[in-house]
Amino acid sequence: MNDESPFRNWFTWRQALTAGVTAGVLTGGYYSARPVYREFKRWRAHGFDAEGERFAAQNNLKQAYGKAEAALQLSPMDARSLRLMARVLGRSGHEQALPFWKQLLITKGSVPTDRYEMIAEAIRRQSWEDARTELNTAIQRPPVPVEIFRLASEFFAAQGDSAKSIDFARNAARDFPADPANALLLAQRLLASPDPNRLNEAKGILGAVAQREEPAGLEALVLLTTRFPPSPGEVDQYVQALRNHPKHGLEHEIMAFDLQLQQPQADRVRIIQQAVRRLEALGDEGVLHLVRWLNRNKEFARTLEILPATKSLTTQPLFLARADALAALGKWPEVDAALNGSSVPLDPFIISLYRARTAKEMGRADLVPYHWAQALRQANDNVQGLFYIADYAIKTGAYDEAIKAYRRLAENPPTAKAAYTELVRLQQVIGNTRDVRDAVAELMAKFPQEAAAQNDWAYLTLLLNEGVEEGSKIATLLFQKYPSMLAYRITFALAQLRLHDPAKAMTAFQGAIMDRVDWSGTLPGWQAVYAATLAGNGQLENARKFARQIPMPGLKPEERKLIQGLLDGPAGQ
Repeated sequence: MNDESPFRNWFTWRQALTAGVTAGVLTGGYYSARPVYREFKRWRAHGFDAEGERFAAQNNLKQAYGKAEAALQLSPMDARSLRLMARVLGRSGHEQALPFWKQLLITKGSVPTDRYEMIAEAIRRQSWEDARTELNTAIQRPPVPVEIFRLASEFFAAQGDSAKSIDFARNAARDFPADPANALLLAQRLLASPDPNRLNEAKGILGAVAQREEPAGLEALVLLTTRFPPSPGEVDQYVQALRNHPKHGLEHEIMAFDLQLQQPQADRVRIIQQAVRRLEALGDEGVLHLVRWLNRNKEFARTLEILPATKSLTTQPLFLARADALAALGKWPEVDAALNGSSVPLDPFIISLYRARTAKEMGRADLVPYHWAQALRQANDNVQGLFYIADYAIKTGAYDEAIKAYRRLAENPPTAKAAYTELVRLQQVIGNTRDVRDAVAELMAKFPQEAAAQNDWAYLTLLLNEGVEEGSKIATLLFQKYPSMLAYRITFALAQLRLHDPAKAMTAFQGAIMDRVDWSGTLPGWQAVYAATLAGNGQLENARKFARQIPMPGLKPEERKLIQGLLDGPAGQ
């Protein structure tokens, strides 16, 4: 498996800082050089840019980075060179992409699409303040481009503000109706709401967009069939629509068979036979989709018939499909024998991962730690491989092994933030609130400027009722600096509740911004804080009514404790 991070060995933070200093020195030379020589350097830089762009198109990011670096050394303030570097760093997951985008936006030669790419990168990196700043700048300069409406919708969806997310998607669909992708975006945002009226609106939009022949039409059709399962009378209509859409692919053939199988009176044998005939005739790719579909429908013996051992050795996906079928049938010795073969089309670290599983299933517990350790050694600093190990470990319940993989990734600057973020998510699954808070503390220590991490740490600390003074200080600063962020308002309210000032906590839920909050689309913990604040201000009836609508499984024990009295009290009180 190829390592997609080109910065593994040749781009360290020390080198990044050195490059920054060098660029600063060269910038001074840029303005003092003679115009002819300056133009010559710019021409040479564009030559490197062109080469770098070709490498980037081929996904050869290491070579693309080298060309971008050479271009910037010649012409450090050139828009084309800055754009290339920002794109290469962004595609490689490197957090230094944002500084290059910021520099580009204040450089002569930047274009509107640069701002869109910068905002998208900021959202991917969860650099919410950068994204908000650029969105505000763009929105205040009418006419607002459709790209900004879409990005604003994505931004607020990520923030849990479904009302604003829907509003911006609605603006895109209203102002740019010719592109069905905008109506599709609105439908997707509406589908995130449990409100029946919004769901009905989404269904109507999807039905209209599904008639279009563009890719958006096919995507709308897929959403329509998955979110609003057809009645028996509609199945044939949906099946034909999926198979006849001009943009359909093998995955849509599979979806059509799934729709047929899901019907109460489905002739399972006939449908599976039809799928085998139709997909086998499409060659190796059809066979791969077929055996995956058969495995998903627990037709493991049929998979083994279609995919003999010799054929499974031709590609990694086919090998894994056969191994999955063997494992599902409990044929672990056969899986182990296949993994020990001489022509296994898997990376060594993947073989070790699966051997850890077979050892466990065959009662060889003594070999399990050895195979896990071997997998980590073989992956070494392969970023993609380490993430694969972590994901596989989580799926198989080997959480300690996932933590080891994430900690290895945390040592690599380009992947440190993503690794710490995943550690936090993992602790939310396996740990208690204190464990989650401690993981967030690591993230905050590594990235002290990340406001979202500061807010999460303050919220969890206040939830634990520990370090109330420090948590309240952070909560107040964030609330004052970013009053439109609902997450920060929630933490501020919790801080005031811990300080026994419910009246001040209520100020977090006042103002025009709160009139449009769809509480059903927010986190259950946020709803608990709001209910506790209502109760603290004497609004017991409203607080009880609100609290009893909160999805209890989504609450941490400490969040449930905030509203326990409201749940225990009589419904009419």
